[in-house]
Amino acid sequence: MRVKPHNRGTSKFKSGDTRSTRSGYTLVYAPEHPLAARRGSWIYEHRKIVYDSGFPLEPMDHVHHINRNKADNKLANLRVLNASIHQRTHGLERGGWQTPVQRLATIVACARAVLKAHGDRFPE
Repeated sequence: MRVKPHNRGTSKFKSGDTRSTRSGYTLVYAPEHPLAARRGSWIYEHRKIVYDSGFPLEPMDHVHHINRNKADNKLANLRVLNASIHQRTHGLERGGWQTPVQRLATIVACARAVLKAHGDRFPE
């Protein structure tokens, strides 16, 4: 979500104000927070909570919501993962992560099923 930049001295927001993104995450207005320098004055609440707990977050670190509820930002529900493991975690939640070879085999099998069911509709 894009948040309009504000001049730090003239903002109508107070430190600690929150807003929600369209995707369900909570943003916190914290212009003086170390994470704010990377993204402006608004930062993701779940990243702020992990950082404030003493974990040194890097920009490429992902903070995963264990129960998949983006609004549940309790520290016990948050886990820091790298991008690859985070993607794999969500893949497993959706019914199984596949290697590239397995994914290609799935695509080929689907294409064969479509051709078998509807082959007469495709010109030679």
